[in-house]
Amino acid sequence: MKKLLIFMFLLLTVFSYSKSTAPQANVTAAYESLSVTRPVFADVDVQKFADDYALFVQTFVYIMNTKDKNAVGKLEALQANIESQADLVDQKINQNPVEYQKFEAYVNQMVGILGSYEWQLLDLFRY
Repeated sequence: MKKLLIFMFLLLTVFSYSKSTAPQANVTAAYESLSVTRPVFADVDVQKFADDYALFVQTFVYIMNTKDKNAVGKLEALQANIESQADLVDQKINQNPVEYQKFEAYVNQMVGILGSYEWQLLDLFRY
């Protein structure tokens, strides 16, 4: 969980602040565009976090594919939303070992998607 948050903070330090022009996304479309099966968690807060994280990753992938620097505002809003949920989700998910394993696998999958665009990140904001 901490690796995820550190990665997001590093990502956003590279971006400049601007308004979003990315299309509004819904959760189903986010999972479909990422080719990820939507996980189902028993706790609604954990589910909301997972869905919001999918929207964050979808927006990030959109920015990397379109090189749309103006879409960064949407990414920042999603990141702030995720950060606000992180502590509560961390407490809840640690109470259920089965859910924790499923959650960890999901987060690792999403971090893998983010990591696959790492090399493009510097190119996007070069010069």
